[in-house]
Amino acid sequence: MIKANEQRIVTQYLKELSTVPAKTLLNELHLKTPTGQVVEFLILLMKKLYPDYMRRNIHNNRAERPESVYWACHDMISLDQEVMKVVSLNTKLNIVGIDLVSLGILDTCICHPREVFRPAIMRSAACVILVHNHPCGDPSPSEEDKTTTNAIREAGKILGIRMVDHVILAKGSLYSFTDDRIIDMLAIEETISVKESDIYL
Repeated sequence: MIKANEQRIVTQYLKELSTVPAKTLLNELHLKTPTGQVVEFLILLMKKLYPDYMRRNIHNNRAERPESVYWACHDMISLDQEVMKVVSLNTKLNIVGIDLVSLGILDTCICHPREVFRPAIMRSAACVILVHNHPCGDPSPSEEDKTTTNAIREAGKILGIRMVDHVILAKGSLYSFTDDRIIDMLAIEETISVKESDIYL
């Protein structure tokens, strides 16, 4: 039987899955007990399956909103260095590919338009979304981010491939250049959880 404190920790983790690293939770559990080992397996399983569930079942593998991109590129939020990916989309905003286009250092990621649009052209994309992460945890754009966004957008106009958005990811939040705001992913997850629970009432 799961102990009360272990159940509390797991419940809190699942509620804040997008903001709490698995290793943080696992450090709080007594992994030497049979219950702790079962809970560890469940946590690792959820870590692997939950992002894919959100991407496919909630957002239907579409990128109509920046929240969809958060789950499609969820693996980026736990990285210790900045990386940049391009999400290629068809005319109906379905995701047809996600490609790494630049590896940066701790707080910088330089990317040229040719790297961004090369995979998009190969995938016959109608439009793209540029995505990179901020390991510091703050998704607010820097001046360099703004410059990069403008350069990629202008290059896309010349190539006939529209840049729909540039999304900056952090643990539990994102910034969308199109929406021009920071979006709290934890608040959105709570809303989704409430809607799903209503289905079973």
